[in-house]
Amino acid sequence: LNRDAKSSRAMSHSGAFVADEAAQRELDDMRNSRPPKPVAYVTKEEMHDAYVPHEWRDFCAHLLIPLNRCREAEYHLPWKCETLRNAYEKCQHNDYERRRWLKSKGEDGAED
Repeated sequence: LNRDAKSSRAMSHSGAFVADEAAQRELDDMRNSRPPKPVAYVTKEEMHDAYVPHEWRDFCAHLLIPLNRCREAEYHLPWKCETLRNAYEKCQHNDYERRRWLKSKGEDGAED
């Protein structure tokens, strides 16, 4: 690839190449759009019954409960329960990104 030649591809903010300007606009719209409100899939009683500590009672607790049960059943072996762990970590990351977006826009996520 000749770096001096003009390319029809544009560089996005993240450094990845984008095929055209329409795709670049779509990426910008995705960055500027409000993330969806999180949904609590488990109740406080379910979290209490599963002995989820208060600091871990968030929007990803519905994944933490089966993950902890799997960890107990598999004696906390690190190569076990990988699918559940990856799903839980992805949920945590998505929640972090949502809170970061809200903070960058000056909004408080408390009403969510």
